[in-house]
Order: sequence, then structure tokens, then C-alpha cells
Amino acid sequence: MKRTIVFLMTLFLLFSFTLKSKNVCTIKGKVIGCNCKTLLLFKSNQDISYLSEKILIDENNSFEHSIINPTGERYSLVMEEEFNKGTGYRINFFTDAKSIEFKIHPLDQMTNNEIKGSVLSSKFLQFEIEEQKWLDSNKNALNQDSVFKMFMFNKFKYIKENQNIIGYSILIELIQLVDKLPFLDKNELNQMGISLQKKFPDHPYSEIFKVFNSLKVGGYYTNFKSPDKEGHLVDISDVIKANKITLIDLWAPWCGPCIEKGNAMIPIYNKFKAAKFEIVGVVGGIKDTESYINAIDKVKYPWQNLSEISNKDKIWEKFNIMNAGGRMFLIDNMGIILAIDPSVVEIEKILKEKL
Repeated sequence: MKRTIVFLMTLFLLFSFTLKSKNVCTIKGKVIGCNCKTLLLFKSNQDISYLSEKILIDENNSFEHSIINPTGERYSLVMEEEFNKGTGYRINFFTDAKSIEFKIHPLDQMTNNEIKGSVLSSKFLQFEIEEQKWLDSNKNALNQDSVFKMFMFNKFKYIKENQNIIGYSILIELIQLVDKLPFLDKNELNQMGISLQKKFPDHPYSEIFKVFNSLKVGGYYTNFKSPDKEGHLVDISDVIKANKITLIDLWAPWCGPCIEKGNAMIPIYNKFKAAKFEIVGVVGGIKDTESYINAIDKVKYPWQNLSEISNKDKIWEKFNIMNAGGRMFLIDNMGIILAIDPSVVEIEKILKEKL
């Protein structure tokens, strides 16, 4: 009996020590004027649909949650019920304090939101409130395209004037959009990113920016390892070295255009595989192995498909598509990127020229 008590006490002390040794940020607060029961918590640069945690809101409209070992990146809260209806908005914050307190209102009252305890979060909230006021004042403008462009240019201006983690988080937000918004100046983003990278060399954002800076046609792909259907790790560099040209197909089961493009590649694959053309797919946007197996069994692609479950290996981040379903990358056997998200017609043209 005495030994049992000593053993239990030892376990308790070890558990207590482990908790104390961890970096913990406690977030708590109230949701006002909204009949919501759940908040979704996620890193702002990641996909909310499968990389979020649920936080329950109690009968007093209050919530509390501990973030263990926060990374220093921007986090977001979204009311789940509003998100499911397509009307949710992000309450953004930084974990630069042990305890942060929120007062959260519906979108039409978001200028009444409050964040206490975190200096960075309070500053960013004020910036977002000013953004919302500016949008409200321009909502009746005849040229909404110009309004949107000016809205994005204001973000550029903020980054230039605020070389801090807030500015860095906005820059990461913009580089995820740069391919979709051609009016964004990629060179200017790059210069601002280089400056921030020097200032915060060890921050997670610097690793993301490094990918953005190097991911280009003529540059080198970022290697990764990913498990196959049997759980064996496959080194992508081995596939690339063994073939003349390899197409890396990153896709998600919910991404219709990804699957449509994959299906269109089947005849191209069959036509050129004897000439040392290979395709290797990676299924992302999934939470478990069952989803992975179901996805590859459904599409029945004739090439190997690996898995990226719950963003474990950060493959989507390595290819700057954190909030996208997927993308294709054409790589030669030296690891040089020949094309980024090429059309099926473009892929066939490159294969004809090089094989």
C-alpha cells in the first residue's frame, strides 16, 4: 500500500512538473449577442476545415482554453455556427501573454470587440477595426475592384511601417494570395520579407517566407518524406532521381478541380511513363488514415499516392499552398522546378520537348 502511494505521488509530481515546464497561453472571454455554442481555434495561415480545435461556449456565453506551447504565429477564433453558414469572421490574436481575455461580438458589431492582456493582439485588433471602418465608408463606391485593391495596398503600407510580428503575419497572409491577385507586387513583398526574415530569423514565419522566396520556375523544389498506404515512408528525392521528369500532385479529397485535373492527367501519364515520366500524389486536407484510404480508393489513380494527415509534415507549407486544396509541380531529375501549377496541355507540351 505504501509503495502504491509513493508511486502515485511520484506520477503526480512528474505530471505537475511537465505542465509547469510547458509554455501555456490561456484564452478566455465572452461571446456577446450571438447564439453560438462553439468556437474554432486555428493558426491563421492554416486551413480551418481540418486543422482547428473546438472550444465550447458555456451557458453564460463564456469560454476558456489553454494553448500548449504556442508557436508565436497569429491565431484565429471563428464562431463555428457562423462559419458553417458562410458568415463567420476571424477574431485574430497573438500569444504574447500568459492570459488573454476577449469580448467577441457579431460581425456587424465587430468594432466593439475587445482583447486584453496581449499587446500585439490589441494593436492588431485596432488595425482591423480601422480596416472595417474604411470598408464601411467605401461600401457604396461604384468601383469595388478599386476599393479592394486599395484595401490590399493599405496592408502593404502597414507592413512597411510596422516591421514587427504583426506586419510579418500580414505579409504571410499576402504571399498566400499573390498567385490569385496579380496586382500584388511580388518583388516588393519579397523585399519586405527579406527585411523581416533578418529581424526574426528563428520565427516560423521565416521558414514560410523562405519557401515563398525560393519556390519559382528554375528554382529547386523542397524535399519531403511521406507515408504510403502501408505506412512506409517514401522519400520524394528518390522518386525524382529515378525518373527524368516527375509531377508532384498535391490534392485534397474535397478539392473538385484537383481531382478533375488528376483525372485529365491519366492519359498523359500512360503515354509518357515508359519515357521515365512519373507522377507522385500526396493527399492532404485530411484528419485520419481512413479518409486517406477512402480518397485514393475512390479516385483510383494509376500512380502512387502518399498521405499528409493533419498537416503533420507541413508539406502544404513547403509549397506555399497552406489555404489551398492543392497544386501541381513539374520537376526534372536534378530537382529543378520546370512548371508550377501548369495546365494539362502545358504539361504535355513540356514532356514532348524534354522526353
